[in-house]
Amino acid sequence: MQSVDRGVILTCDRSGMILAVEKNNTSIPDDHFKGKLLPELAPPHERGMIMSLIAETHSSDASFGKMVHFDIENVKAKFFLSSVRLGEKMMVVASQTRTDFKAFLGEMMSINNEQTNELRRRIKLQYSPDPPKSLEVNNIDLQEFTRLNNELVNMQRELARKNKQLTHLNEEKNRFLGMAVHDLRNPLSVILSSAEIVLEEAGDISEEGRLFLERISELAGFMFAIVDDLLDFSVIESGRVTLKPEDVDLSRFITRTIGLQSAIAQRKNINILLKEETGGLHCFIDGRRMEQVLTNLLVNAIKFSFPGTVVTVTIKKVDESVLISVEDQGQGIPEAELKSLFQPFVKMSVKPTGGEKSTGLGLMIVKKIVESHSGTITCESTVGVGTRFTIRLPVQSTLPM
Repeated sequence: MQSVDRGVILTCDRSGMILAVEKNNTSIPDDHFKGKLLPELAPPHERGMIMSLIAETHSSDASFGKMVHFDIENVKAKFFLSSVRLGEKMMVVASQTRTDFKAFLGEMMSINNEQTNELRRRIKLQYSPDPPKSLEVNNIDLQEFTRLNNELVNMQRELARKNKQLTHLNEEKNRFLGMAVHDLRNPLSVILSSAEIVLEEAGDISEEGRLFLERISELAGFMFAIVDDLLDFSVIESGRVTLKPEDVDLSRFITRTIGLQSAIAQRKNINILLKEETGGLHCFIDGRRMEQVLTNLLVNAIKFSFPGTVVTVTIKKVDESVLISVEDQGQGIPEAELKSLFQPFVKMSVKPTGGEKSTGLGLMIVKKIVESHSGTITCESTVGVGTRFTIRLPVQSTLPM
């Protein structure tokens, strides 16, 4: 740029996008400014200075004397930037020297007088010996904002590092849990089967001995259920759930699952009723996994219901979804506990009516399996009336191509 060039006056929007060139006494053509973001005029390492000018203009209504180098179309020169906020826009003066800035203002009479007067007023405030307290406060606020922003950046970096470390530790935890639970499964299986065989073939055995064997069988069965739930939990937590979907006739599928739980229900004189409001429904699901879901809901309904009541399973189509609900006439769940119902290892205040035990993982596993099928599960409950779980799955009548 030649020595006679004194600067350029630009109108920008709030983001620093150059909308118009109001005055240009440089060798750089107007069209090299228009439509560009103000920070793009400077080399990358100086763009932060222009961003600071924009931020200061928005917070303090004006900013003065930011020195940067413009690098436009092979023209490189030093400029001093000053700006003033005018409503939703900014007017930016880029002068070659600090003294040029004041001289350059004399040529602004051809620009809108309102803009000129506003800029002069801002300059007077900036250079007055006793700046208003509000301006001092704004400058302090900007410094504090910069300090807090730097602290936030450092905290974000530390948080990213900690998150990476936690992710690694969580993966190690899941791997260890899977190994430990897998190693427990085989000996528990042997204990359970051995206790059952002894009970069947023991013949003449004292009542006390039989009670001990039954207790061993019962506890081994409960521990085996915990191990199975922990295996599912570790697989789900690690994100390794693999589905094998198939076209499933829901009526036949649910009837079969209910049949498998009938013996448990009969022990408590509980009847399981199936209601089909829409017939012939099919879904593209992993049958084994969804049987696990329905079994868990049925077992819970039986576990927390009183003898002589009814558990109702309903199937119906709503829009492009199929709804499967399991509703009991049990004790109900307090409203305050519903929000934590699907979290792992959560124990409810409601107790099973027959002394049954729970691992605290079943409903979490149910939710994850349903969501892996692009479905949802919700719960409605009223204390003293009963509880209804509703699964919503997308309808799939035929196998996808």
